[in-house]
Amino acid sequence: MRLDKIQHWLDATTHDSDGEPPSSKATVQHDRDHGHASKRRRLNPFTPPGSNQTERSNMASPTRGSSSPNKRPLDDETPRAKRIQVPAAASSSGLSQDSSLPPADCSPSSRRSGRVSPRKQLRRLHLDSRGLDVRELAMFRAAMPTGLQELVDGVAAISRGKRVVARDTQSALEEAAKSDVEFRWALLDDHHLSDDPAVAGQTPSPHDVRHVVDAAIRCSTRDHPEANWNMMVHDQVLQMAFQPRGKPRYSHLVNFVGCTTATIMAEYGSPTLTKRVDFCVCIEPENDASAPDFPENFDAARLQLGVWEMARWSFLRALEAAGRIGAAATDEAPGATTATSRLPAFLPSIIVQGHEWILLVTTTEGERTVLWQKVIIGSTSSSIGVYQIVRALQYLGRWARDVHWPCLRALVEAIPDVYIWLAIELQGYDCPDCIELDLDHLDDSARRQVDAALVDTTLWQLFYLLRGWSREAFAKAGNLTLEISVFSKSDMEHVFWNHLHFDSSPFTPAGELEIGRPRLNDRGHGWKNGQLMGPHELHSIQVITQGTSSVYGDLELQPVPAVNKFIIRRQTRRQLPIGTLEAMLEKLPNLNSIVLEPWRSEACFPETGAYPNDTLSSRYILRSLPNTLKHLILFEDFNEDYCRVYATDPVTAEWVCRPELHRTPSVLIAQALAQMLGLEKLAASYLIDAHDFFTCAKDYTSNWHTLSSLYLTSRQLVPETDTRRIDGILALAGQVALRMPALDTMVIWYGAKGVASEFRYEVTDGRNVSVQWRATFGLPFIPEALEAWRKVAEMRGLELTVKTSLTLRADEFEAYSHGAVISRLGLVGHVVHPVSLEQICCETRRYWFK
Repeated sequence: MRLDKIQHWLDATTHDSDGEPPSSKATVQHDRDHGHASKRRRLNPFTPPGSNQTERSNMASPTRGSSSPNKRPLDDETPRAKRIQVPAAASSSGLSQDSSLPPADCSPSSRRSGRVSPRKQLRRLHLDSRGLDVRELAMFRAAMPTGLQELVDGVAAISRGKRVVARDTQSALEEAAKSDVEFRWALLDDHHLSDDPAVAGQTPSPHDVRHVVDAAIRCSTRDHPEANWNMMVHDQVLQMAFQPRGKPRYSHLVNFVGCTTATIMAEYGSPTLTKRVDFCVCIEPENDASAPDFPENFDAARLQLGVWEMARWSFLRALEAAGRIGAAATDEAPGATTATSRLPAFLPSIIVQGHEWILLVTTTEGERTVLWQKVIIGSTSSSIGVYQIVRALQYLGRWARDVHWPCLRALVEAIPDVYIWLAIELQGYDCPDCIELDLDHLDDSARRQVDAALVDTTLWQLFYLLRGWSREAFAKAGNLTLEISVFSKSDMEHVFWNHLHFDSSPFTPAGELEIGRPRLNDRGHGWKNGQLMGPHELHSIQVITQGTSSVYGDLELQPVPAVNKFIIRRQTRRQLPIGTLEAMLEKLPNLNSIVLEPWRSEACFPETGAYPNDTLSSRYILRSLPNTLKHLILFEDFNEDYCRVYATDPVTAEWVCRPELHRTPSVLIAQALAQMLGLEKLAASYLIDAHDFFTCAKDYTSNWHTLSSLYLTSRQLVPETDTRRIDGILALAGQVALRMPALDTMVIWYGAKGVASEFRYEVTDGRNVSVQWRATFGLPFIPEALEAWRKVAEMRGLELTVKTSLTLRADEFEAYSHGAVISRLGLVGHVVHPVSLEQICCETRRYWFK
């Protein structure tokens, strides 16, 4: 059917909605209030008046049949895809959720189609604190950075036809003008010619340009879809700009890639938008790519581009944060950040609307992205327009090579570590609160065997791939860090959906862990308005804390000499078998740093004073670490709600060894750590007691010549302990410190719900030595303790300063968990990974037992 006839039919159509049942809107609102996806009545296709319903009902296709009494006679014959409505809570969370406009803001047509117009989506982004602003570029002139001013002026000159073709193409253009009126502009003057050496040999031939113009006119006059424009016009223009004839197509630093399926990575993207772009001018081709559907609408194009520019800025901010976190991890004062931003001043982008190519620029204001519009570059409807576009693209390519690439490279090189994060995703499993399960079912041996095989195989493949990497190749980068995580997506569903973190990036910036996290209302899983309605059940906790096993027994791995830093963060709640951990550490012979954050085991044997993993860890892990090791952080995490459930549940009362409410520290691990004489930094939290460490260390005659930092916890540092006993521990620590000539910092601390305590010995600026007590309760130093630390200061040739004890008052500091204590005492980075501390604080704020 011809388009003019279709338009005539639409013009004759009466859009009358009086026939809609009056109760339909009320029904939809009722369904929304109850949180159910409402089934909306499919509207019958509009038909010009004059047709008869009976006649239409007799026109049914004979293949379909019309005998069914439920068949509506007005159903559209066109097949339709199922309408799927994705709940906002399930979307990736790149923006805050509370700024979205209510559904009532959508137009009736938007509500019927299930879509929100690009203009309304742009309005939502404008209202979001981390969203997108669209502004006119003319407003930016006064405050425009010098580099952006030069870029805009250069593109504007090109859009006026100045210096768009190389002088070496003048004769070819004049020859083309003799036979083709499209090139007559080349005979009028020579302001279009450029003597820039960088342009020579880069200008496309008149034949190629004419081919693009013809293709563009064909697409325009025949209303070709976006895909045809991309293939026939846009791709050809980009090839002329970035892949000139006679040169290898993929040998350029700045190139382009076209993609039709790529989406924004979840950690950088928008929770409500899935817009895609057509082409990406890139330096690293694997990072950016996408494709659109209907770019004819400029609002849709701005939205489409804006969403991707928000993701680009988010990615660049993440790179900058990674550099700062890495710098803090290697600095003497973790948490220190660089005040000067390394982010680029602006990012240019291009929108293509049919023939027209338009330059836009984005900048960042804090967490917001600002889209500045617009400079019209040229049009593919004419040959001079094609030359303008090609020249502008080449001009932007030079900017990307000479300005943007050095900036991006500086961001990457600022990250002191080359970081490999292997996140092993296990199988999904059934929620124990959604179906009837017993504890035997939770220990599903078949599923655990498959998970074990997956872990073993993945680790074997990783070590096999890394076996040929040399230490020399990473000497400039600093450290090659290997992090291992194990989790299942089911861990973050159902009971723990709004509660726990299992897959957070090691570079998540501070404060961003729970941005946009919805306040969950799910009474079936124990949540009301984001708060727990009761403690978690024992079987739910066991699902996420059960360990993994090894299907192969002794895992045979390839040696990887390049890795010198190894991390397992506390978000890996399924503990790897001791044999697997030992196998990995044995094949990393050049480690100088290890961060291990295991979870507290519920299986204890009080009659022997040890936990199963304590014995194995002290026997196999700690005593087999390489001699190259300099930094060791051991942090045993726990959840006081879980400990209370384990210690009081009737099921665990029948166990042979009932779980402890407070862990018995491991003397075996303390003894093994005390024998590690080559360390420069040691931190061991919760799994040992400082008193045991110093008692074992006192019996040795060797010195710790290189140990400069020591952080230990002691369960004795609580108000219930006699102050003379606490002073005795501090005096013993001072006696051992006399055999640590390089010691600059020793912190003995403890943190839990309602209690915080810290003894700190510190050498600052190489001249000042001090000791101080900070806690939620007071402690008078006894002479024996002070005398021991004065001798330590004298060993350094310095005089000891005893700082006034500081009482952490409840009205100034809430010790709601050990995470809050670590944060308050300034121990982040010293005793636990920064992102791990963020997770602990987020999770423990939702404690049920206050």
